[in-house]
Amino acid sequence: MNKPFAFALTPPEPAFEDVYELGIKGACEEAEFGTFRYPLKVKAVRE
Repeated sequence: MNKPFAFALTPPEPAFEDVYELGIKGACEEAEFGTFRYPLKVKAVRE
């Protein structure tokens, strides 16, 4: 049986590396969840 997983959508900025690695991923591992991170790459459009 597959274990549950969490999907994390984060900005691709160095400031969010620790948020994911130490916060999101760490908490998921303790809860026996797998994790999948998808960095959000969105360019702002200004008129």
